[in-house]
Amino acid sequence: MENVVKKINGFLENYGLVIILIIGFFAGLLTTIWSYNNHFITAYADSQAHLVIARRVFDNLTPGIAQLGGVWLPLYHVLILPLVTNHFLYLTGLAGSIVNFVFYLLSIYFIYELVSLFTDNKIVGFIGALIYTLNVDVLYMQTASMTEILALFFITSSIFYFVRWQKKQTLTNLLILSFFVFLGTLTRYENWVIAISIVLGIILTFYSNRSFSWINFKKLESNLILFSYCAFFGIGLWFLWNLLIFHNPLYFLHSVWSAEAFQFDSIKNGLNKPYHNVYYAFIYYLHSVADVSSWLLVAMGFIGAITILIRKRSLEVLALIGVSFSVFVFESYSIFKGNTTIFLPELFPFDYYNIRYGLYSLPFFIMFTSSLFIIKNKFISFLTILVIIYAVGFPLYKFKPITLTDAIVSRNGNAGYEKVVPEYVTFFHKNYSGGLILLSSGVASDILLEADINLKNYITEGNGKYWDGSLVNPEKYASWVILNKDTSNIRNLLGIKLINSPKLAKYYNLIYSDNQILIYKRL
Repeated sequence: MENVVKKINGFLENYGLVIILIIGFFAGLLTTIWSYNNHFITAYADSQAHLVIARRVFDNLTPGIAQLGGVWLPLYHVLILPLVTNHFLYLTGLAGSIVNFVFYLLSIYFIYELVSLFTDNKIVGFIGALIYTLNVDVLYMQTASMTEILALFFITSSIFYFVRWQKKQTLTNLLILSFFVFLGTLTRYENWVIAISIVLGIILTFYSNRSFSWINFKKLESNLILFSYCAFFGIGLWFLWNLLIFHNPLYFLHSVWSAEAFQFDSIKNGLNKPYHNVYYAFIYYLHSVADVSSWLLVAMGFIGAITILIRKRSLEVLALIGVSFSVFVFESYSIFKGNTTIFLPELFPFDYYNIRYGLYSLPFFIMFTSSLFIIKNKFISFLTILVIIYAVGFPLYKFKPITLTDAIVSRNGNAGYEKVVPEYVTFFHKNYSGGLILLSSGVASDILLEADINLKNYITEGNGKYWDGSLVNPEKYASWVILNKDTSNIRNLLGIKLINSPKLAKYYNLIYSDNQILIYKRL
C-alpha cells in the first residue's frame, strides 16, 4: 500500500499540473456545451450588457471607444471585442465564454503554482487546483459572459507573484507582480483593494527580517515606487477616462449607473439588512462565500490561516493573509456602505442577488485549506481530504450552481432552471420593420441582444445629440419608442421624460403594453 501511495505521489509531483489542466479543459468544455444547449450563457442580464458594450464600439449610431462606458471597467470588453464581430459568437454569448475558458485554464495554472509555492509541495498544489477546477459555480461562471473569471485570474496571479516576491524579493518578480495588478485594476474594483493591500504587504514583508533604519527605508521606498507606478496606473487611467468622457472623475462611483445607485431601492425599502451594520455585512458576505464553496471549506480555510500564522509567527505570513483576505474585507465593507447588495436564500429577504461575489474570496480559502496538508498529522490530513471530497464531490454530483439560480431568479423571479425571454422582446423581434429605436439601455436591456437587431438602429444614452434631442422631440429621429413604466427608477430618464408626453400620442401608436413595457410605432 505504501508503495502505491509513493508511486501516486511521484506521478502527481511530475505530472500534476498537466493532469489538472486536462481535467480543467474537459470540465470547462463540457460545462460550456451544457450551458450553450440550455441558453444559460446569457442568463445574467449583465452578461448581455457586457456583450452589447463591446459590440457598440463598432456597431453603433455613434461608434467609437467611448462606447466602452464609464462604470464597468474596460478590460473584459476589450478582450471580447474581436470575438463579438462574429454575429453568432455575439448573439449566443460564446464570445464571452471563449475568453473566460482561456482565463479559467490560466487561473487553474496559477492556483496550482500558488498553492505549490506556498506549501512547497506540488501534490498539495494539485489538490488546491482540483478544488478550484471542479467548483460548480466556477464551472458555470466560466461559461457565462461575465467578468468574474477574469477577475479571479488576476486576483490569483497577483497573490502568486506576491508570494514569489516574498520568497526572492527580486526586481523582476516585483515588476511582474505590478503588471498583473495593473491589468486586474482594469477588470473589477475588487482588484483595486488587491493593489492597496499589496503595498501594505510589501511593507510588512520588507521589515519581517530587517531592522528599521534609514538605508532599509530607502530600499523599501524604491520598491514601493516601482510597484506603485505600474500597479496604480490603471486606476489613474480610469479616473482620467471618467473625467474626459463624463466630466467627472468619480462618475463610476456616484452616477445613476453606479453600483451605489443600484442599491438605492433596496435600502429605501428596508431590504438591505447589512446596510450600516458591520456584523450583518460580514455575515452576508460570509454566507455568499459558503454558498459558492461550502461551510466546511470556509471553516477549514480559516483554521488553516490561523494555524499557519500561529506556527510561523511571521510578518510575511501575516502580509500574505492580509493580501489574500483583502477582497473579503472589501466586499464586506461595500455591503456595509450600501455600495453592494447581496441577497441570499437563507437570510432576509430570502432572495437571490449577487451571490457570485463570494467567488472572489476562493483563492484565500483554497490556499489555506490546502495548507493543512503540510501539518504532519495523519488525522488532520484525513479530515481535510474528507472535507474536500464532500465540498467538491457533492455539489458536482448535484450540479446546480447557485450562481445560475441567482442569474435566473434575479432576472425572471423564477427559481426553476429555465431562462425566460421576456414577451416584449419576442413581440418586438417579430414586428420590427426598420427605422431607429429609442430606448433606455439600462431599463430595457434584454431587447438589445435578444431581439437580434443591429445596434446601430438604437438610440440610447451613449448616442449624444441623438439621445439628448430625443428626450425633447422623440419624433425627430425615432421610428420606435420603447419605454419602461417605472418612473420611480432614477435610471429611467426616458420614461420620466416621455411617458406622459403628448408627442407620443401625436406621432406614435401604442402597439404593445404589459405591466412593465410600452412599445410605440411611428404613425
